[in-house]
Amino acid sequence: ELVLLLVAHHIAWDDGSWEVFFTDLTSAYTGDPLKPAPRASSEPDAADEDDVAYWRAVMVDPPEPLELPGPSGSAVPTGWRSQRTSLRL
Repeated sequence: ELVLLLVAHHIAWDDGSWEVFFTDLTSAYTGDPLKPAPRASSEPDAADEDDVAYWRAVMVDPPEPLELPGPSGSAVPTGWRSQRTSLRL
């Protein structure tokens, strides 16, 4: 028996990521070719320039770094939400 364990921080993996992941995993598992990933434009546009200008103005005087509670490397405090999902392929 093989087990696939997937761990991802919520900042890198949102609800939409599950559909992409399971679609690609199912295709790979059944031997179907994977669809190509959508291409991102490498050319900046006016909206990008406006966004950069906005954040440069906002971050002229950045806030102090946030001091996180607890000792470094401490376990997750009780009461924090987590989730476990099992799926049999």
